[in-house]
Amino acid sequence: MQEITLGTRPSKLALVQTDLVRARLSELGYAPKIVEHLTTGDRNREDAIYRLKGIGVFVRELNKMVLDGHVDCAVHSAKDLPAKLADGLEISAVLQREDPGDSLIADKSLDSLPYGAKIGTSSIRRTAELRSRRFDLVVKNIRGNIDTRISKYKSGEYDGILVATAAIKRLGISDKNFPLPDDIFVPAPNQGIIAVVSAKGGDASEILSKIDHAETRRNMEIERSVMQKLNLGCSSPVGIISKTVDDYNFVLSRFYSMDLINHVDFRGVITSNADLDAYLDSIKNEIPKNFGYGVLGV
Repeated sequence: MQEITLGTRPSKLALVQTDLVRARLSELGYAPKIVEHLTTGDRNREDAIYRLKGIGVFVRELNKMVLDGHVDCAVHSAKDLPAKLADGLEISAVLQREDPGDSLIADKSLDSLPYGAKIGTSSIRRTAELRSRRFDLVVKNIRGNIDTRISKYKSGEYDGILVATAAIKRLGISDKNFPLPDDIFVPAPNQGIIAVVSAKGGDASEILSKIDHAETRRNMEIERSVMQKLNLGCSSPVGIISKTVDDYNFVLSRFYSMDLINHVDFRGVITSNADLDAYLDSIKNEIPKNFGYGVLGV
């Protein structure tokens, strides 16, 4: 059997996701080998993610391992990928998307939490979403793997924590939680998608194409197009979700002002690349100047 090495972070969630890729490749007769690597983002467990320096703090080093030939490919949560990959790399496969939304792990629903309840998240987008819905809540930074975050919540340090619903499902977490509708809490672009990066046009790319999920890829590409067109980073206060409906894609992009006070939504129906281009142009032309995206070239 042909061996293919899969680079991954060593967290429980990353390993579960990588094992899903391993299983798909094994079904096709390949011999996947998992190689773990602790990234800068994993080592710094204090700062909020959006305050960490550089782009792609969870993916940059793994992708370099691909470029350097240490592994054949790297398995990522697609939401962690920068809008533009390094030269020579491509997203060679994506698995079928899990639930893309966010969930609140807490004893009470978001609307039922007491005034001033403390909610843990290190995401600037989730912070903005919370303040938009419940301005009275105290948003506190929280880092660490999902088990660590749940432990901090159970110790009473937080009244609730926000996590990706996909993580809850993939890890089989049974703690009481409340899924948040993705048209109200618009998720991070590509949330719920597992992406596999390899050298462009290489042997691994050809192998990985056999496990690619076409519908998920189309939604991923639409969401990434918004990021690329508007020079957005993984830590921008922006939610984007594309869904396949019959023979078209419905996309919702929510932009928060940099002070996290106001937001504007852009909705589009995409049936062709021309529709997508028109949608992207409408965002670029209509996003309020005082939202602060001018620093990103918007």
